[in-house]
Amino acid sequence: MSTHEGRVAIITGGRQGIGRGVADLLAKRGAKVVMVNRTDAADVADAIGHGAIAIAADITSEAAWAKVASTVESAFGRADILVHAAGAHPMATLEQMTPEAWRSVMALILDAHLMGDAPSCRS
Repeated sequence: MSTHEGRVAIITGGRQGIGRGVADLLAKRGAKVVMVNRTDAADVADAIGHGAIAIAADITSEAAWAKVASTVESAFGRADILVHAAGAHPMATLEQMTPEAWRSVMALILDAHLMGDAPSCRS
């Protein structure tokens, strides 16, 4: 098994599902895990252990990404890995989906990538 010892990983949607699985695996491989979720996930970070921390933030907001960057910088000095695992799946057909619901999903699964990735690419 490869190691991620000393790496700092930011994972969106780390509370459950794929994000939780990635968070668990990276922590077991030695990474410092930063979980970013819409709701507080300190309990999940505690369960993962290995120094994992949780940040409650709406990743569709540029201000929230600034908060994430500041928190990660203060806690670990840098980030090495960014995993976008947050997602949404409204229970509606395309006929039933409103434009507002569509924009909300696109903000989460597309816009958040740009906001989270762009600062890393610039540095």
